[in-house]
Amino acid sequence: MNLSNDFYIKVKQIYGEVGEKWLARLPDIIDQCIEKWGLRDLVLLDNFSNAVLFGTSKSFGDVVLKISMGPTSEFKAISRFKEPAICHCYAMEESLCTLLLERVIPGNDLSTISSEEERISIAANLMLHLSVFPKAGDEFPTYGQMVNDHFIRVRRGRTLDEGMLLYMEFAKKFLQEIQVLRRLPKLLHGDLHHENILQDNRGHWKAIDPKGVMGAPFLESARFIVNEVGRAAEHEKARSLATMVKMFSKAFNESPRIIAYGGFIDQVLILCCMYENKEDPRDILKTLNDCQIYLDFIESCS
Repeated sequence: MNLSNDFYIKVKQIYGEVGEKWLARLPDIIDQCIEKWGLRDLVLLDNFSNAVLFGTSKSFGDVVLKISMGPTSEFKAISRFKEPAICHCYAMEESLCTLLLERVIPGNDLSTISSEEERISIAANLMLHLSVFPKAGDEFPTYGQMVNDHFIRVRRGRTLDEGMLLYMEFAKKFLQEIQVLRRLPKLLHGDLHHENILQDNRGHWKAIDPKGVMGAPFLESARFIVNEVGRAAEHEKARSLATMVKMFSKAFNESPRIIAYGGFIDQVLILCCMYENKEDPRDILKTLNDCQIYLDFIESCS
């Protein structure tokens, strides 16, 4: 199948030589998957961290074909989470870094729910049903390792402004305070924002695209919090954060301050990705400014 020029350009821009080598192999990988799983009518989605295609399989019906650049913890994580809270994985081929997944239909994501409180309630309920305790021999990155890896990468080959460096220091401090709590770690999705929560034709909400990371259970709320605050109008952001912190604090039986710590840390991780992806400096500045909303809330908890 033909891949769009936009897809090629964006992957090369973000991933450089690694992305270019992967792009050269991608058509052959797709052809092998077509033959292996009897795929047809493949359509490439607008996604640049990996190749995601909708299609039909003669054995499984409507499917999603996901092709990664290399091995990821998702391959292990997706089989560890409990259905129906996670989309079903029909098959995988680790040598090709491919997953053949259930296509959740109609697939409306959580952003289609107009009520803020209903969105938060649905997300919290899914989080509580999704996470699992690790098994002996499970090897997943910890939340702390993930933060450290992001901070190492974002410093590589670039000079960060003082605001970003300060927020990274706050994030490390808050993470240390979380670690002192010694909460029993669970396997978390790690990227549970609105677009990764889809509704099927029976009305059930399912998670897609798990990263697979070990951490305190309440940290699962962090990515959703950041996403929800980012969606809010400027004058509504602080109120939105306060509403979420209150509801997630009750769901996870944690203090509002600790819930806000998780949101702040994740906001800084988002900034790291924005720097690495060479995103618009104006968008980076806006996201930097949003960090202060979390710090103001945390200060109010003192």
